[in-house]
Amino acid sequence: MNVHLDNDFSNSGALQDLQRQFKCYLLNEHTKVLSSISEPPTGDEAIRMQIYFDAYRLRLVEILTVHYEALTHLIGNESFEQLGLEYLAAYPSKVPNIRYFGDRFTLFLQQSTIGQQQPQFIEMAEFEWILAKAIDAADMPIANTNAIAEIKPDDWPAIRLQLHPSVSVCWFYWNVTSVWQAIKDKTELPAWQKENQPLPCIIWRKDQISYYQAVQPWLGEIIVGFQETKSFAQICEQLTALIDEDSVPTHMVEALQFLFARDTVSEIYLD
Repeated sequence: MNVHLDNDFSNSGALQDLQRQFKCYLLNEHTKVLSSISEPPTGDEAIRMQIYFDAYRLRLVEILTVHYEALTHLIGNESFEQLGLEYLAAYPSKVPNIRYFGDRFTLFLQQSTIGQQQPQFIEMAEFEWILAKAIDAADMPIANTNAIAEIKPDDWPAIRLQLHPSVSVCWFYWNVTSVWQAIKDKTELPAWQKENQPLPCIIWRKDQISYYQAVQPWLGEIIVGFQETKSFAQICEQLTALIDEDSVPTHMVEALQFLFARDTVSEIYLD
């Protein structure tokens, strides 16, 4: 693209103004910048700029198909491209890092016709985004089970866990994980199934790979409790609403085994 800089663009401030005009054209198709574009051999300035306008949008939609690969498979390439353009119009990119462009896509689906008609697509988008987000989570040290052996019996009620930043707990009505796995493995898709109550799915990162596992509600509640910096005593009391009181200690031990086996505990501390 040729841009002619006349006397009005002879200083850095004017150049920055031109850059802002170009940005406004890409984002909103404001035409003020067209007066600064050299006339091409064929066509006109608007046609030349339209190339950049379209390329910018298609690149962002392409990024969405990477983040939401399974959802793209379910919706279809053409329909997803149109959905991506509608998302861009509703939620323009605000940050330089393109990896975060899709962070409001789940919200967008909740407000869209297709999301209202196919609510399982909303949960699939949430699942795929959190899988991607786990990769970008901050690094923290991983605690080992030796720290448990050092805890005094009287200290257990006040113990709290700091989980690794990549750990998330999602609650899904639909069998999104089995559908996602079938798409990834290129096997026959299972039928959509909806539970009466949402079931938890734990997502975490290990060795720069995202993992997930569907778990029982009691384990999901324990992990959420740790994320909310609740103590062992507080979580045990909370569990009595879900399971028999006598089985709470056993379930707490199983939760610890689950978390330490997956390297998802960063710190054990007293309040």
